[in-house]
Amino acid sequence: MEAALRIAGANATDDLGFLALSFAFYELRSLDDPERQEYQESVYELLEAHYIDDLRLNRLLLSLVRFGGEPGVDLVDKVVASSEHRVLRARGAFWSAMERLMEVDDLTTSPAERADVRAEVTRMAQLVADEYSDVEVFRGEPGGEAIKPVLYALENLAIGSVLPEASAQRVGGDQESLSQYRGSVLLLDFWATWCAPCIASLPEVTKLQQLLGDRGFNVITISIDETMELVEQFMDRRMDLPFVNWYVGEGSQLYEDWAIQGVPTYVVVDRDGVVRGRSHEVESLYDVILEATGADDETRAKLVGDEAATPSAGSFRAGAPTQEALQTEVVAALDTLVAELVAERPADAAAYAERLRAYLEAHPAFLRQRRRAYGRGWNRHREPLRLSHRRRLPNSRSCPARIQHRGANTW
Repeated sequence: MEAALRIAGANATDDLGFLALSFAFYELRSLDDPERQEYQESVYELLEAHYIDDLRLNRLLLSLVRFGGEPGVDLVDKVVASSEHRVLRARGAFWSAMERLMEVDDLTTSPAERADVRAEVTRMAQLVADEYSDVEVFRGEPGGEAIKPVLYALENLAIGSVLPEASAQRVGGDQESLSQYRGSVLLLDFWATWCAPCIASLPEVTKLQQLLGDRGFNVITISIDETMELVEQFMDRRMDLPFVNWYVGEGSQLYEDWAIQGVPTYVVVDRDGVVRGRSHEVESLYDVILEATGADDETRAKLVGDEAATPSAGSFRAGAPTQEALQTEVVAALDTLVAELVAERPADAAAYAERLRAYLEAHPAFLRQRRRAYGRGWNRHREPLRLSHRRRLPNSRSCPARIQHRGANTW
């Protein structure tokens, strides 16, 4: 790290200096807190001093928002406010709005904090729409088009909004719509059979359905797999899953319009069709689910159990666990995950999972820095698997036929 910073400081205007500083930025994620704090200020001082008006910074804008925490977001704000390059201002605003969208509904923060984040995300998104609609912000897509899912989500999918109507093909059944479930509390679970964190969460989702099903609670899983056959094969092997399964496919219009940012993503909707929560972590939604269903204390105890024995994502942010405690958690969590992987993908999962377990047992600091990097997207021992934003896949042209999404029309 020290060598990289010396090179970056001595060669601030050439490619070598930028590459060294980029290395230092990403290396911050692998350091424990005291050491990271020691170098973080130097990294950001160099970035601000030499690269706000340098087009090479475009390579770091997404990572600054996604991994940089408050310093990264602040630096991107400065780029948006003062960079001499219009493309940097446009892309900075785009990534700030896109990447921070989930923070608008972060239930681990106070309503006032969520309101502040929403105002800032809305400001950035509107800035892209109003001033940079013609600037290519991601993979050739102009800002005016690329930012539409964020504006749509802010208006229709944030906590307190009435969820728009949508319909899709039920796996093994007919076309269904959300309005058919009006009057029920819904947990919408965007997932895929290739997503290990999604599979690892199935026991928790199943437990919710079993405990709350008699209280008008329904889980609807929404698969983004390449083909329905993959989902059907998975369901044939998992006959114990007691909930409704929809299929929309890769690159579906629903996935894009709702600005889903990786799987798993969970959305809680109450009996009136109002969004009550949205998260990558199903456990973080337990309270709103229990409140919406009117569950009693006994049901709550069965679901939550011994909270002290099950650390939440928030508890890790409040205070980093010891190396030994973290390593113990890694091993226990991976035992469960490995079992799921081997059961679902026996041909190739066993060897990979064993290598993964061995690495994490030997490098517990890796898990800690990943948790810091992904924040809200980390679910105790796993993170959401992100698809490229609004990516277009070879079979995506057929996807709109699978999902009928009715825009702003509500239930």
